[in-house]
Amino acid sequence: MQVERTYRILLIRHGITAGNLEKRFNGCRTDEPLTLMGREALLERGAPEPFVQKIFSGPMKRCVETAECLYPGRDITILPGMKELDFGRFEGKNHAELDGDPDYQAWLDSGGRMVIPEGDSPEEFLGRTRRIFMEMLQRLPGTGASPATAALICHGGNIMSIMSSLTGGDYFSFLVKNGEGYDLTFSMTGETIHDLSYHGLYTGESAGPDHRGSAVDAASRASDGTSDRMA
Repeated sequence: MQVERTYRILLIRHGITAGNLEKRFNGCRTDEPLTLMGREALLERGAPEPFVQKIFSGPMKRCVETAECLYPGRDITILPGMKELDFGRFEGKNHAELDGDPDYQAWLDSGGRMVIPEGDSPEEFLGRTRRIFMEMLQRLPGTGASPATAALICHGGNIMSIMSSLTGGDYFSFLVKNGEGYDLTFSMTGETIHDLSYHGLYTGESAGPDHRGSAVDAASRASDGTSDRMA
């Protein structure tokens, strides 16, 4: 007989980096730290829920530093594969620098859903992120009177992948700004997730279809390109 487990998971996007301010497509190939402004913003706001049982983080500097700002003195478990999308030939560049590139235009025309030249396909990225997220859940108890609780500090693309996978919603509808994310509560039997509810961190609002952006907006902002909308 399969045991039902219950969870409360906070998905938190890392703080602001220089690449965010310059609106660059900084994915898994660019390991940059937070800016001073990014650190100060996190310290001022604090953790959305300080008393979680475990803290997980992606391996990139911007994620680990965010976890250290929000949960000082806590042990942080690194999930090596929880990295941002591989932007291939677009890595490190912004919209202005890529404007006129036929491959970039084709990617935009596809709604951000085609394989990035020398980079990830959306399917590969979503599948990889979901697998690591499910493995993370297995490292939590999840069987008591109260839900197991954890915070996962990762990238915008990871959050969009997890949320769209769990809800069946559109990937691009789950855009989040730096330092923001989602508070999820759900049960799981085997690998089947049910009774899912969620809301935005700090705001208490759930992002849905009304929050959708364009392909360049979603791909660049949620994958670390910018802290504001580009389109």
